[in-house]
Amino acid sequence: MSFSVVFLPVASQGSMPAVVPRSLFVAAEMPVTEPATDPAHDDQLDARGLRCPEPLLLVRNRLRSMTKGQVLHILSTDPSTTRDFHNLCRFMGHELMAERLGTEPLEYWIRKG
Repeated sequence: MSFSVVFLPVASQGSMPAVVPRSLFVAAEMPVTEPATDPAHDDQLDARGLRCPEPLLLVRNRLRSMTKGQVLHILSTDPSTTRDFHNLCRFMGHELMAERLGTEPLEYWIRKG
């Protein structure tokens, strides 16, 4: 099983500030599901060549226009999208069904929650 590094906020005393400084993030490992075959998808977003935060913003907007249960397939060349998409899914209630990180383009399949 392979793992990717995802950054999670460290608990602080009191409530978390609205903007969390990067220094409060620590690495946590989350299992990666690399599909044997490409999962079926309803829509595809090509974010190759774009740098952070553009892929994340495009995915967020595309997911807003989709219905619950639909799957978005994303192609990206920016390595920071792995962390971004894990966090997006966790915070927005979507499911990161699978990801393929071994070769470019990086591929992700997100089911809208």
